[in-house]
Amino acid sequence: LQLQNLRTQLDNDCCQLRVTRSFCSSAHETRCITQLISTIPRFSRQNGRLPNNVVGGAADGNGAFSIGSVTKDRDFTDGLSNTAMFSERTKGSGRDMAGTLPVRMADVITSPNRRQGPLITNDLFNECLNAVPTVSTFNFNSMGRWLEGSDFSNGWPFGFYSATLYNHVATPNWKGFDCGNWSAIADAPGEYAIISARSMHTGGAQVQLGDASVRFVSENIDLGIWRALGTRAGGEVLGEF
Repeated sequence: LQLQNLRTQLDNDCCQLRVTRSFCSSAHETRCITQLISTIPRFSRQNGRLPNNVVGGAADGNGAFSIGSVTKDRDFTDGLSNTAMFSERTKGSGRDMAGTLPVRMADVITSPNRRQGPLITNDLFNECLNAVPTVSTFNFNSMGRWLEGSDFSNGWPFGFYSATLYNHVATPNWKGFDCGNWSAIADAPGEYAIISARSMHTGGAQVQLGDASVRFVSENIDLGIWRALGTRAGGEVLGEF
């Protein structure tokens, strides 16, 4: 009952708590989740799955966190203060996609040029930026949510682009739709997506850097600087942001 109430509380909030693992035993699950909520509210873990040039291949995984690897302080050669780790991210709209259009600030669509395999990051960026959404049950409406009546959660404990992860391919609150190269739910190997930082704030989103400082980052930040903030060892020189 306590967990059910907690889930309801999270779903009623405008933005989601997004961490990857609770590191809690089942006996202390409620207590640990409560601690995580109070410690890292409404934040999403930054993942470098989409590098600045090629999606897929050797360049993969240069973010603060990466699938299948453990990062330590020494791995952040760009400097912890120059690497984003968490950001705000709005939850999916929860609307019925069979009869309504997706919401740009919340939902995810599939690229109009749907395909698998490695691709150029800016190609996907431009496809998603210029995409015209349509009514489709394949649009993804439940990022970070446990929809009423569903037996499956895309909530914060799960380390997918459908739940916990975001990346720095597009700037915060960007004008395009977040979208996947093969599926609107990028939760399988070989699937990539633009999942941007988003918030209900006017003008930007809160971002936590590796040195534990929190910055409000403007949605008008230079795209090159924003992408550089998303790498831990890219060797970029950051300007002001």
